[in-house]
Amino acid sequence: MAPTGADDHWHGTYKSASGELYIPPDWKNVRWNVKETPSGIGEGAMTLSVDPSSGRALGSLDGPLGPGIVDGLLSEGKLTAIVARKDPADQGFTGTLVGSMSGDHAEGTMSLSLAEASAVRRATFALSRAGQAAAR
Repeated sequence: MAPTGADDHWHGTYKSASGELYIPPDWKNVRWNVKETPSGIGEGAMTLSVDPSSGRALGSLDGPLGPGIVDGLLSEGKLTAIVARKDPADQGFTGTLVGSMSGDHAEGTMSLSLAEASAVRRATFALSRAGQAAAR
């Protein structure tokens, strides 16, 4: 991404679905069996601003996984971030984001769960620079 002297603004959408929790075989006595909920499933909006000089990426999520904040780093076209709550007391979805950004397009995945781990979600996202159309 070429430095522009100002933050690069991105916007787009995500789509979330039920995810799975991996439990290693050597944890044979660990059980995780929670009744599934429709919470956090669907499509929502996502925005991101990237400081071209530092690579710091800050953004937000709305929709079924939100309201949330994205706080991460872009380095060599790779984006990694945490997804946290705008209001930590709401016990909503939090997790991690991994993606790639090149040209005017960004895409990747998010892995999230509710605070008490009663639901796990996996989401894909696609973003475009402000003024460009997002393609998925």
